[in-house]
Amino acid sequence: MSDPLDWRWLRSFVEVAEAGGTSAAEQKTRISQATLSRHVRSLEGVLGVMLFERSGRNLVLSPRGTELLGRARCVRDAVVAFERNAQVMLQNEERGTVRVTMTNGFGLHFAHEWLASLKEELPEVDVELVLDDSEVNLLLR
Repeated sequence: MSDPLDWRWLRSFVEVAEAGGTSAAEQKTRISQATLSRHVRSLEGVLGVMLFERSGRNLVLSPRGTELLGRARCVRDAVVAFERNAQVMLQNEERGTVRVTMTNGFGLHFAHEWLASLKEELPEVDVELVLDDSEVNLLLR
């Protein structure tokens, strides 16, 4: 295999095989028949394997296509799991703005180190630093 394999080709192969053709796969995936066909042909070219037997407009899995379909499903499922994992990581990431109030003296001497380490650890968190020496009762706001 000289050309790199494109993951989208595997997805198209699985969708066409499961739907029984490019027309049904197009309705399910909203990927055009032309693109699905091109992906399958590209995959066949890179692999050097005929995945479907073509008879007019009909596509039937070839014996080799049948053998490879299970593996292609595993790859598709792994890619879907990877995408879900990445989305969960982004959803759980701390982000937003936090307002921190501290005295002038404390802020001038310690805030820069604390802010630098916080920004390194939580890059999506913005800090509004308020330096104020007036007394504040947090319980009474």
